[in-house]
Amino acid sequence: MPKRPGLAFASGARGDSKRARVIVSWNEFQRTCQKAFRGLEVPAGADEESSFAVLWLQVRGLDALTPLEAALCALDHSPPQPLGVVGGADGSHVLHAGGQPSVSVASDAIDFAMAHAVETAARADVLLTGVESAIFVAGTLAQRPGCGRCSRVEWRDGRVRRRLDMAPDGESRLSTAPPDDSRLGGGLGQKTVRITIGGPGGRRWLRHDRLWRTDADEAELERRAMHSVTHGIDVPGALWTRLLAFAKSTLVPATRASRERGAGGGKYDD
Repeated sequence: MPKRPGLAFASGARGDSKRARVIVSWNEFQRTCQKAFRGLEVPAGADEESSFAVLWLQVRGLDALTPLEAALCALDHSPPQPLGVVGGADGSHVLHAGGQPSVSVASDAIDFAMAHAVETAARADVLLTGVESAIFVAGTLAQRPGCGRCSRVEWRDGRVRRRLDMAPDGESRLSTAPPDDSRLGGGLGQKTVRITIGGPGGRRWLRHDRLWRTDADEAELERRAMHSVTHGIDVPGALWTRLLAFAKSTLVPATRASRERGAGGGKYDD
């Protein structure tokens, strides 16, 4: 399981959120995203995993900020809803998100796939359909222990198909397929994600596929992440202001009554 960024990386925001760009530390970015998701009614636990997913993707060279902005707009208009479970024509498992952003459903979808793989002691393939901002499923998978199994998330970014492979020890690889290559088969729609959890045993099925181009192996992913530690995360000022506004909605007025009900800390807490 990849190590989470810790307090050692926190340096605070540099700049003014009203300006064009704001530079923030790993810790500040993740915590602000988590509070914003919580303010938008993303369930406890999923808010933490989703905020880490955004961070994991962004610091490893994938644009997570553009889909994050779209996800915030969607959640602001409609709170998260449970996934629908339907069967595929071939007996496979299909989950339907109903147009929700993946930040609010990725955790449940991956849990479903992993549970099915463990229960059947075989490889599990699950399609998550009707989902927006599908890239966050990959970021969520990156923080999950593999239970001794290989795992994979495949999604579409415009005309390009992307894939994240994870070994049981957490080693990861990002790959891209040629646009609409007919040799690949099993094409994905724009709002569909394929989650694959391998069966028990080795990692043979994770070997490199010549039809896919490796964009970043484990060494390159870590190099990008370490670069961002010292340079911070460059966030558009308008997006940062929105995140802070949603995060602020988790606060309550600092009154005696609110403290007696458990807000904050101090002598009023048991």
